[in-house]
Amino acid sequence: MLRTEIVFRLRPSHWHGLARTEARYRLNKDLNWCRNQAQLSKKRNLSHKPQINLSSHAMKRVCYSTLDEKYATTNEESEKSETCSFSSEILHELGLQNLGKLDNETEDDVIPERDENSSESKRMQYFFEEKYSNSVDVFCNYIQACLHANLFTHVLNILEFRINSVKKLDNQVSPSISATEIKVYDLILYRLSTISPMTQISSNFAGMNASPLIVIQKIFEELNSLNLRPSPFSYAAMLEALDKCENSNVKIALCLQKMEDDGYTMNDVVKSCVPGSKSIRHVINAISQVASYNEYEPKISNGNSYQVQTPCSNLVKEFYETTKYEPGSLKLTSLSKVSLDKKYNEQIAREKSRLLVVQNILASNSTSKEVMKKKKHLEETIKEWRTVLLKEFKDTKARLRSMHANWTSDAAGNFTTSRGGKLYPFFCLLPEDEYVEIMIRQLLSGGDSTVSVNFNMGTQVYSMFALKRMKDTGIMSTLKKVYTDYRKIYFNDKLQSSVLPRHLWLQLEDKHGLTNLEEKIVAWDQYWTLSVGTKLSEIMNCALFTPYPPTPTGNFSNKVPAMYNCYVLNQKKRYGMTIPHPLFRILLKDVFDKLIFESTDAPMVVPPRPWCNGTKGGFLLDQVASMRFSSVGDHFEARDFPQSPISHQVFDALNILGSVAWRVNQPILDLQIKYFRNKGNKDLSIAQPPSESDPMPDMSNVHRHTAKFEKMRKRAREIQKHREELYALYMEALYKFSIANEYRNDIVWFPHNIDFRGRSYPVQKHLNYMGSDVYRALFSFAEGRPLGENGVDWLKIHCINLTEFMKHSPLRERLAYADEVIDQIISSADNPEAEDAWWKKADKPWQTLAACIEIAAAVRSPDPTKFISTLPIHQDGSCNGLQHYAALGRDVLGAHQVNLSPSEYQQDVYVGVANKAEELRKADAINGIEIARKLEGFVRRKVVKQTVMTTVYGVTRYGGKHQIMRQLGYLEGQFPKEDCNRGADYLVGRVFDSITEMFSGAKSIQTWLTNLAQVVSRMGHAVDWVTPLDLLVSQPYFKSRSKYIRSPLQRISVNESLPDTPDKVRQVNGFPPNFIHSLDSTHMMLTALFCYQHGITFSSVHDCFWTHASSVDEMGRICREQFVALHNQRILHDLACHLRKHLPKSYNREDLTPLQERLHYLVNNVPQQGNFDLNEVLESTFFFS
Repeated sequence: MLRTEIVFRLRPSHWHGLARTEARYRLNKDLNWCRNQAQLSKKRNLSHKPQINLSSHAMKRVCYSTLDEKYATTNEESEKSETCSFSSEILHELGLQNLGKLDNETEDDVIPERDENSSESKRMQYFFEEKYSNSVDVFCNYIQACLHANLFTHVLNILEFRINSVKKLDNQVSPSISATEIKVYDLILYRLSTISPMTQISSNFAGMNASPLIVIQKIFEELNSLNLRPSPFSYAAMLEALDKCENSNVKIALCLQKMEDDGYTMNDVVKSCVPGSKSIRHVINAISQVASYNEYEPKISNGNSYQVQTPCSNLVKEFYETTKYEPGSLKLTSLSKVSLDKKYNEQIAREKSRLLVVQNILASNSTSKEVMKKKKHLEETIKEWRTVLLKEFKDTKARLRSMHANWTSDAAGNFTTSRGGKLYPFFCLLPEDEYVEIMIRQLLSGGDSTVSVNFNMGTQVYSMFALKRMKDTGIMSTLKKVYTDYRKIYFNDKLQSSVLPRHLWLQLEDKHGLTNLEEKIVAWDQYWTLSVGTKLSEIMNCALFTPYPPTPTGNFSNKVPAMYNCYVLNQKKRYGMTIPHPLFRILLKDVFDKLIFESTDAPMVVPPRPWCNGTKGGFLLDQVASMRFSSVGDHFEARDFPQSPISHQVFDALNILGSVAWRVNQPILDLQIKYFRNKGNKDLSIAQPPSESDPMPDMSNVHRHTAKFEKMRKRAREIQKHREELYALYMEALYKFSIANEYRNDIVWFPHNIDFRGRSYPVQKHLNYMGSDVYRALFSFAEGRPLGENGVDWLKIHCINLTEFMKHSPLRERLAYADEVIDQIISSADNPEAEDAWWKKADKPWQTLAACIEIAAAVRSPDPTKFISTLPIHQDGSCNGLQHYAALGRDVLGAHQVNLSPSEYQQDVYVGVANKAEELRKADAINGIEIARKLEGFVRRKVVKQTVMTTVYGVTRYGGKHQIMRQLGYLEGQFPKEDCNRGADYLVGRVFDSITEMFSGAKSIQTWLTNLAQVVSRMGHAVDWVTPLDLLVSQPYFKSRSKYIRSPLQRISVNESLPDTPDKVRQVNGFPPNFIHSLDSTHMMLTALFCYQHGITFSSVHDCFWTHASSVDEMGRICREQFVALHNQRILHDLACHLRKHLPKSYNREDLTPLQERLHYLVNNVPQQGNFDLNEVLESTFFFS
């Protein structure tokens, strides 16, 4: 039986005060736990070892090491570990394969102790954040946390010390970067301006018992001494503080004079405030108190600000110039206003709790005495843990407070710090019991990689803090007023036809007030998110114990730590994770019948709030970004570089996508859950449990170092990998089915956001209408439309399209075929579980079954044309990436292959490439190439499809080879397995040659784009461009470096992007596919906008557009018109013009550097276009079909 090497560490009940080095947390190869077993057991009262067999030398090991603070400080060298092992079955049972990377050090790596008196060490003590490239942001997070924890004295002392470092008053310390950044001062000034003017603040910075106004004036004096110009926001804070004080007219006049001397106008200051906020009213009132300005009328934007925004792209001028929109796409008849009010309260409650709890569809619901006893025991344990965690949290907070207090000046005037104390302000942002609930939720959700666990808990603290700020500032009542009026657009045709959702929301905010925080909460850097989460993990590891082992009578005799910090060793790399005790995981599985998710994973039960800016939209309270980025641990994050501004037409497109109401297709869901509970179904793509994989080979009687042993071990690894894949798919299905089952009777909505290229996605990461056939079939529109004459036909054609039985046939033949098999379609709807059911043979069986059920209901209705249909009908682009390339290059041959030109029969580019590659193969076979002869009969559409599809998205020869090799391997019993590698290596070259010949225009454009990216990245810039919808796209690929967050649990490695150092390889490889993706997203958004204008319900999965059967023809017309309009723009010339910014404004050719000369040549030699007439797209039946 295979074993997996895992190292567990049982954590002591107290960690504080330990001066540990990283080597303390490394596995000691010379383990000798027997010698210390008695002593360790005595100290930790562990009279029982885990009842798991000890591993042999041949098997990997799981090491439990118990530590104690007193024992560790008095006898550090005697820490030892206990060796035991888990079988792969138990690991699968516990889900231990979901691991996150810790670092890439070997077991022998030791971090030497740092000299605390060295100059570098002292600098790091003073300015802990400046080892990060985004040091100012890290410091701003800390300052803001201190301000909201009311640690004003501490903040001012830190500020004074940093200012002195810049003034060289302390020559032992390098100047602080953060002391020269105006946004640091703006944070402090804003907070001071919002508190009561009677507050007294004592500090070395501004003296004893100083008022906020005195402190603000002192900060302005320091800014002047540092030659830093205050920002307009700084002056706004000063004016707000002055307005709150009596008899301050003279000071206000002096402030306005200083503002003008710094080159600002009153409008600059007013615009720096949030429109409609209390701050802006104070600022305007302060200005009006000065006689010379009492007639000042601020020029600030209101809810109709869209009317004065930057002119729209030419593509959407018609859309925004219209004064009337056809009602229908937002119309909501399935819910009453009263029902929507109830759902609003439900949605608010869920977002306040930040929690989604759903019933596990695999829960047993048993009421036996044994189960009830276990449930009672679990409830008692959780109740006890809450008490223990609260006490441990308070103790930890007290220790952090003590360490944090040491940041003040000592008797000698030195500014000192203590490790870990900087986290204290972050533990003062919420009530203490909310931190405990975050830890309990994490415990009940099971184990995961240590990075994920810590990051999730830190993120929850940040989110709860932002939510608390909203509660404290009274936004909830304003939000309810605004939303109550906003919902009318879903019931009022007149309102729906006269205003866009975004415009209406802005107008209502003008009327009722802001629904977002006036204060900008600076998003926490991953350093703080992980540090806060790591400290919470330490508390859990220290405080929690679980009964062990159970006695035959069911009683529990002793207790062992309930949480383990551990890591897996894989090829000398460590993958850290934090998991509950295995017995507790099993107990949870036996009796805990709930699944816990973040509230943002739940579909909304009310229409989402429209996007109005980058952070204002989607959920009602939960804050999500309008532009998504990779999560922690990847190469980049949203904070690693400035986020691109998003044009309002992109926001409107996202709002249209998010406004579509959905229902769960209950008959499909019930059947899928039935198969899932019965160990899945491979043929129907219902996930199977890992237990359905092949059994492990028995190697117990096979000698090592033999061919048979190696063969069996290779097979064992394949089975292990297959089990891990099955487990991942199984858990994904469990989550999605359980959430869908929770919302089976609800109308739901999915707010959308975009990636950096402009591609849209539902915010919910688990359940949404994007995904495989299984999950797409789960959803139908909540609002139906009568089929009409054409709708009946489109419903039947859609069903046949999903089967791919008639893929190359004209639409009339597909419709005729649907009529031929109508009995089988109806039979599939009536008896879907029949072994020979027609729908099971389809390429997309579950969506086919959904179509069968809809057709059966329609044909049985009195008048099918009046049947109210809710099934989404798909119109899918024909290899959409190549369609855009062919349109860009006006490539006649390529356009025909991807159905841009009219044709009676649908062209299949994959068949075309396969046929061309087959011609080349035959020629090579005749010339005696052996592998070409072996591939006879195997150059098929299925084999080359993935490579052709991904060529347009930048797949390399290496990647293409593995794609083809995988497809050849699927032809079991047909193509020799030993020839797969050589055959794929040969065939990928022939596929690439075929694509180059068939799409010469596309290839020349792709080469030109690649060359541009090479030059721009070598010049030290990230490649960026502006889409035809005015979205600035910047590729977020940069070099990164590892940073470490140390804790007694383990050292966590996170990647920190370096925004000034582009990753040249990724910039080059990513540009062509990302550029095409930005075009297909632009086409989708244009279609969404104009469908909304015509009252058509529209949704999409990238290049697959969905609508009602009755509006397929109208959507198809709009789709084609917008594609033609898009490619009538000078897209490549506009790109070349944009990239000229990297050249001098005026120059002589002879003065250019070689890179500039190369860029000059490229931007002045845009690829020539062919003779294809774009208007042919308007008549092409199979362009989208």
